[in-house]
Amino acid sequence: MKEKLIASLQIACEPGLPLSLRYYLLEEVRGSGALYGIKVVEETTRAAAVAPGVTRNRQYASELIARLAGEGVTPAGLADVLAGLL
Repeated sequence: MKEKLIASLQIACEPGLPLSLRYYLLEEVRGSGALYGIKVVEETTRAAAVAPGVTRNRQYASELIARLAGEGVTPAGLADVLAGLL
């Protein structure tokens, strides 16, 4: 599975400790095409969440990542937010 960094951001949440988030596009080639998923990593704690095989459309997966990054979705919230969007 390939990973490509799409977005990263820092959010001030606690005094002196910003939350550093990275959003990756995942690509897994299967048979006649590719499946695209999403990975969110919080760099300080190394917490991560993965949603593989969300769509076969690369552009749609990239748009989802942009939306997640725009909202500052953390690894803990990835599954719930995706469930509401899909």
